[in-house]
Parts: sequence; C-alpha cells; structure tokens
Amino acid sequence: MYRHLTPDPECHMRLAEIRVHPIKSCRPVQRTSANVEARGLQHDRRYMIVDRTGTFVTLRTLPQLSFIDVAIGDADYGVQLPGGPSFAIPHEPVEGPWVRVGVWGDALWAREHVEAGALLSDWAGLPLRLVGMVEGTSERSLPGGGAPMSFADAWPLLCLSRSSVDDLSARVGSGMAVDRFRPNLVFDDVAAYEEDTFAAVRVGAVQFRGATLCSRCVATTIDPQTGVMGTEPLTTLAGYRRFDSGVYLGANLAPDGAGAIRVGDPVEVLRRAEPRLSL
Repeated sequence: MYRHLTPDPECHMRLAEIRVHPIKSCRPVQRTSANVEARGLQHDRRYMIVDRTGTFVTLRTLPQLSFIDVAIGDADYGVQLPGGPSFAIPHEPVEGPWVRVGVWGDALWAREHVEAGALLSDWAGLPLRLVGMVEGTSERSLPGGGAPMSFADAWPLLCLSRSSVDDLSARVGSGMAVDRFRPNLVFDDVAAYEEDTFAAVRVGAVQFRGATLCSRCVATTIDPQTGVMGTEPLTTLAGYRRFDSGVYLGANLAPDGAGAIRVGDPVEVLRRAEPRLSL
C-alpha cells in the first residue's frame, strides 16, 4: 500500500530547513543559515535544564518545555516563559557557579545561571536549574572519543527528510509536525527514508559523516502545539521501523569539517551504506 516517495529525476536534493535548539528540549529556532562547528551547529543545545541533582530534564518528563521560546541575539539568547517572565542569557556563560551535570552516561562541568534557574523553577513549580557549556571546559565527546559534543542526546546533528515525515503521516492517518522529531537539517527532494543510507554527505561546502540511525522515544508523541502526550507516531513506527530494541526515524550526523551552510544548499551523497531496516 505504501511506497517510497521518489523525487523527480530532474530535481536535486537540497537543504530545506535549518533548526537549532539553544536550550535543550525548548522550542527550536529556524535559521536561514548556520555555522557548522565541531560540536554541531552554532547555538544548538549549548544550554540545558537540570534538576537539583544535576541530571538533565527533557520533554520526556516535562512536556511544557516545548512551549519555551528562545530568540538568538547578537550576544545573548532571549528566553520567554509561556505565561511567565522573559530573561536573557549570554551565548556562553562567563560567570556563575560550576556544577557537575549529567547527560545520559556523560558527566561534565557546566556553569549555572542562578537567576534563570529561579525563574524556571517558579514557572514550572519544581526545582530546576539552567546550565551552559563553556568552550574548553564542558567537554563531551562522540561515542568512542573524537569530536566534542553539545548537550545533544547522542550525536552532534540529526537530519530528516520531509518525504520521511510525509510517509509516516500517511501511515498514521494524521499530519506529523516536523517539530516532533527535533531535527537540525531537513532535506527536500529526497526519497522517504533515504537518509538511512547516508554514510557521508556534503551540504553546501561542508561534509558530514553518517553516524547511526536515530532511535525515537516518547518525546515524539508530544504534540508540540498542545503539549499533550499520545501514542503516535511510536505505535506506527514500531510496525515498520523496528530494529533490535528500538524504533528509528532520521539519521545522526557528525561534522567532518567546518563552515557555513544555508537553506537551499545542494545536498550531495558522497557514500552510501546498506539500510539496516527493511522498508
């Protein structure tokens, strides 16, 4: 009944959207261009919210984080709490106490923005802290070592094609917003799930290596407009995108260089891998 969505042979793959998340789990910011750094895209997941023990807090346990708006200024981020106050935080924290924080199995030092944490705590009704990465100090590395990492879950960037989201939406029987999947790079004129095969890809003049497929969690079931958690798309994905113990959508990438990328840039697949899922 379903088939891969094959792009027009006259078309070429292109970068359709760039999304960054200055504060992990908060609302994404769409950009027309972005600088690719060793950690991923500039401004992406450089801050995160933690609990009193320093453990990261995400949409999985606090879905209303998806309503927090973040604007990128010249030197700081403007943060608007829904129904609450706004405040500004610097791109990189230069003061505040050092705290030990955890992201999955990684532990690292970060600077706490005490005033922002107090505002977040009042807004959410539970004790929260806001911490930021400091270049050269807040070090995480890719699995197996190598390139540094941001506060992202597993890899520096996530890519996804619009065709994959469209095909999933057709299977679910309801439109699935791209926001549910929190990608950094959204590709057009790509066959559905073709990103599974990207072992190496060039976007504009910047090269990336394909890392792994992205395992999806309950955060994808949160409607970004209402904050209500349901069962889709995980129920549908489990029917045709299951591998080992997880379900997958989108592909993780790591930079193999630095430079600027822009919406509309061509996307060239340099090397392909055999897909691990039978589609």
